[in-house]
Parts: sequence; structure tokens; C-alpha cells
Amino acid sequence: MVMNIEGMAQRYMAQMREIKGRVAVLREMTASPAFDMDLAGIRQIVQLEGIALQLRKVLELLVFSSLVANQNRLREMTRDGSLVNFHYAKKLLAQLEILHPEFFPLAGDVTERGPRTHISIGHLDAFTKDDFIELYDLCSDRLHVWNPFRAQEAVIDWGRPITEWVDRIENLLRFHVVCMWGGDRLLCTMSDERKGGDVSLTLARPQRTLEPSS
Repeated sequence: MVMNIEGMAQRYMAQMREIKGRVAVLREMTASPAFDMDLAGIRQIVQLEGIALQLRKVLELLVFSSLVANQNRLREMTRDGSLVNFHYAKKLLAQLEILHPEFFPLAGDVTERGPRTHISIGHLDAFTKDDFIELYDLCSDRLHVWNPFRAQEAVIDWGRPITEWVDRIENLLRFHVVCMWGGDRLLCTMSDERKGGDVSLTLARPQRTLEPSS
């Protein structure tokens, strides 16, 4: 089944809108007076499990949005062309990597508008594919009860402050470019959820290779 562009766009924007909503909830959770990283014992554990759950869902939505954008390529690897049996986000990430190495969205910015839109790629503080793998594993550790027979002591380490992880995700998705299989690009803009913004999507065919911003 060939991808319908309009249907794909609607599905992609639905994924982005849910990410926006969950990121807004994460902002509220970490800004709440009840949130305290210095809490001890079970209270801290329960708080961090709630954070980990929402972050994990954001990551799953992110990788499934790449599934939506590259669905034609992925249908080729299934016997019946169905995509309903893709569930495990990290495994899907690895499959996308093999089939289409440039699948992961890239943070960008519009540098010039006119008859042709010029896009620069690159944001030092934006979420990357390596970040995805690191944060996915960290969230998984938080969501599972620590095995009492493990030799290592249970240590809660997020690698970065939680608010910094959220910042990096927002920096990626605020304006990003998706390199679809076949060469077309999706240009996605996500306005600030706290200001009532929405998601917009444009299909583009590049006239030249996107260059990293300096």
C-alpha cells in the first residue's frame, strides 16, 4: 500500500501534538512545589517513576513519528505490508537505522524565505539519536524495580538535569526536518504549548543538500 501524503501528514501531526502535551505536563511536574529531587526513600522513587514514564512515552512517540514518515520503506520489510506489529521503540529505532540511516529528525531553522526557503541544520542543544538511546535506557531503569540480587547499588542518575532533557527535546521539535526515504523532506514547526501554539507541517523537495549551520 502506497503512503497517502495527506494521511501521513495528519498522523505525523497527531504524534507531535501528543508530544507537545506530554512535554507540557513534564514542565508542570518538574515546576511543582511538590517535586523535589532531594526527597529520600519511596517518595523520590515514585516521583521519578512518574517522570520516567512520561519521558519514555515522549521517546516512543518520537520514534513512531519516524515510522509514520517512512512507512513505505518499512512496509517493504513486512510480509503483508502491515505496520501494526511494531511495538518496541528501541528495536524499531535499530530497524530504521538499517533501512534509512537519515531517518532521525534534525533540528533546523529557516534562514531565508522567498520563492525558495533556505533551511539551516544544527542546534548544539537539541536532542539527538544518541540522546534517544541514552535517555531510553535511563527511563527503562527507572520504570523497573531494582533486582535485589544485583551487585551494583541502586543509584538514580539521569546524566543531565531532567529539565535539560526536556529542553533538548523541545529544541529538536520546535522546528525540525525529517529526511524521508526517497529524498523528500518534512518541515515541522511546533509552537510553544504554553502559548497555545499548534503544529504545522510542510512537504518539501530540496534543491540541494542541507548543510549544517555554522
